[in-house]
This record gives sequence, structure tokens and C-alpha cells, in this order.
Amino acid sequence: MARATRSCPVLRRHAACALLACLVLVAPGAPAAAPSVQPLVARQLAAIRAARGPEAYAALRELWQAWEEIDPVQVEEALTAVAEDGALGAPLRAYAGALRAHARWRRGDRQGAELAIRRLGFVTEWLVVGPFDNEGKGGLGQAFVPEQELGEPVLLERAYQGKQRPVRWRPSPPVHPHGWLDLGALVRPRTKVCAYAATFLRQAAGTGRAAAPRQLSLWVGATGAFRLFWNEQAVLEDKSYRDLDVDRFAVAVPLEPGHNRLTVKVCADDSPPAVAVRVAEPDGSPATGIEAS
Repeated sequence: MARATRSCPVLRRHAACALLACLVLVAPGAPAAAPSVQPLVARQLAAIRAARGPEAYAALRELWQAWEEIDPVQVEEALTAVAEDGALGAPLRAYAGALRAHARWRRGDRQGAELAIRRLGFVTEWLVVGPFDNEGKGGLGQAFVPEQELGEPVLLERAYQGKQRPVRWRPSPPVHPHGWLDLGALVRPRTKVCAYAATFLRQAAGTGRAAAPRQLSLWVGATGAFRLFWNEQAVLEDKSYRDLDVDRFAVAVPLEPGHNRLTVKVCADDSPPAVAVRVAEPDGSPATGIEAS
């Protein structure tokens, strides 16, 4: 990928500007051509840098959606510029990093995409149970039995009455290259249902951090409506039925010594349920020294 180099010292502070100044197409044996950047790329980079709050995310999404219309190499370069621009906020850089990982997947770099997703802090190890009934969108407000047992151990042999048959907790396959859990691929029926996903987070051994509580932030996006539980407490909820977009909502939580249970309930209507959860520092940058099991 093209990067800002020492030949552009005045622009090294801002990666987005460096992309515009240094992306040059050079043919063998020919003099350097003038910078050739698609107008949409230039316009969206400028919009991202000038925007605040949701407007910056919208500009990033518009840039990403141009993948099929313009040179995808330039789209990925622009996403890299945003992800590595220290002048931008950590949450926006993480969101750009997730889109950049998806770009790597699209061009066939599966290993690079999966590594990027892990480094961003997306949870990829889950236990899943469901589906439960969500006819008439009534499931989110109903505490199914797994929701009543948040303070108890997860027992894989424990059966619950699901929407059509008994269901049990089971590990999800380790196939989450994009960072989200596709619950619709794991439950039947897969529409007008609710499902639960749980994981356990703790401070990794040998990280040198104290055993005292540590503040984290959780960033969540879902297909459908969701409720997020930290240990036994509901800490975040969205009752609207939306399409999946990572990092749509965030909440601060205390990481207590030992294992901390993270549970998310996702209720879908006509689209199968899916959820993405990213574990971050309080400022939204990827959390370090955290283990999931």
C-alpha cells in the first residue's frame, strides 16, 4: 500500500493528507505522474477529517460503499489513512480499521483480515443458546430462562424450551472472520427469534496489571434489537430493529478480578440475528491484555 514517506515531510502529521499528496502512479522508465486520486476518495477523506460525531462515520461508510464504483485500492488506502491518523479519535480509527479488515477479506487476504479483527478487540469466542420466540417483537421484553440464570454457571447439558424444540448452550464454531457472530447460521428457525450469546472476559496472566477493577468499554452492533448484560446486570439496550453495523453503541464496564460474564440477547424480525461486540479501553482504542473464553 502507498504510505506517507519522508519525501512528504510537511504532511507526515496527517495520514489522510499524505495519501492525497503521495499516491502517485509511476510507469517503469517514465517520470512520476501527477497525483491521481479519485475525486470521491479526496472528498470523503476531507469530509471525515472535518466531521464530528456520527457525520464522520457516515462519511466513512460512503467511502466504503464506493468499493464497487472506483478503484478499490484507493478505497483501502484511504481507510488505512484514517485508521492510522492519530489526529482522529480512537473510536473512529477503530471503525476505519474494521472496514479496512473487510477490504482485506474482499481482496483475498483472509489471514490479514482475521488478524486485524482480533487486534481490534472483537469477541470471536462465544457460547450460544436459542432460538426463543419473538413473534410480534415481544421477545426482547421477555426474560427467557437463560436470562434468569446470569449469575449461575453455564451448563451445556441444561435444556431450555425454545421456540420449536428444546435448546442448549453450545460453543459457536471459531469462524468469525468479520468480527460479528452470525446467530442466524446457528439457530433454526432463524427469523422472528431471539438468541443469547455469552463469553467470559478476564485480565490475561502475566500482563503486569493490578488485580483491582479495570475500566473497559464495550462497543456493540446488531441485526435486530439487543440487550447487553455485564455479569448479572443489563448495561445497554437498543429496542430498534436495525441492520448490522459494528460499534453502533458503547458502554463503560468494570473488569473485576477473575472471570466476567458478557451476555448479549439479540432479537430479530424478518432478518436473521447477528451481533458484533468489541472490547476496548475507555477511550475506544483496542483493549490490551484481555482473554476471552
